[in-house]
Amino acid sequence: TDGTFGGLQIITLATNGSLEYQNVPVTANQLCPDVSLLRYIPAQNANGTNSASFTFKVVDDQGGASSTDYIMTVN
Repeated sequence: TDGTFGGLQIITLATNGSLEYQNVPVTANQLCPDVSLLRYIPAQNANGTNSASFTFKVVDDQGGASSTDYIMTVN
C-alpha cells in the first residue's frame, strides 16, 4: 500500500540560486521530510520568467519515491 506524504527528494539543485533545508545548503538527492523548512534563495539580481528550476521526487513515509522527476520552476 502507498504511504502518506513523507517529503521531497531533491534530485538536481537550483539552476540559478540555491536551496537550503533547515538553513543548510541542500545536496543532490537529499531528502527533505518537512517541506516547510525547504527554502529557495535566488541568485543576486535573478528575476524574470523561468529564472530558476530544480527537479525533485515525492517520497512517502514508507520510503517509496515517485517514479517521475518533477520540475519546480521559479518565475
